[in-house]
Amino acid sequence: MKYVIERCCLDDVLTKYGKTRSDIEQITGINRRQISRYAKGRSTMQFETAVTIAAAIDPECDPRELYVWMTVPLSKG
Repeated sequence: MKYVIERCCLDDVLTKYGKTRSDIEQITGINRRQISRYAKGRSTMQFETAVTIAAAIDPECDPRELYVWMTVPLSKG
């Protein structure tokens, strides 16, 4: 079994922790357009970026919260 990203939850996580995209831009220096691409699912964050954004949101935020994950079986062969 492996995990694959189903969709980005960035905006939901920001709301949960009381932050905005602008807050993340100011804290991380990541361009607002790029943050928007992540939130809309047009681009997938590298792991380092997800960790950076999660830490900017809240020290208790787990980077895995930024996406909805689904499991798929490994193909045999």
